[in-house]
Amino acid sequence: MSFCLFKGDQLYGRYWGSDQTFDCLHFEACYYAPIEWAIAHNMQRFDPGAGGQHKKRRGFAARPNHSMHRFYAFRLQQIFDHYIDEINQAEQAEIESINADLPFKRLV
Repeated sequence: MSFCLFKGDQLYGRYWGSDQTFDCLHFEACYYAPIEWAIAHNMQRFDPGAGGQHKKRRGFAARPNHSMHRFYAFRLQQIFDHYIDEINQAEQAEIESINADLPFKRLV
């Protein structure tokens, strides 16, 4: 199953899961079927959600993803506060690396 939502002319893919392993099921459920649906329903944009390298091969640029995490345990919040900048910098470097290798023509 994959879970997608739409608003106006935008389709958003967010969650997926299976209790068994099937070759290529993730890509069919999360990319190919939603793309076909988006085209059939005149969606102008499909955002497949957070993810990594495998999206590049399907024509999706990597983008930052925002989170609203809140920790009620003081120690967890301290750990988060200590490492979040370093993690964000590493994630941004990964995004830039993925996007530098996209198979699209760059417009000046």
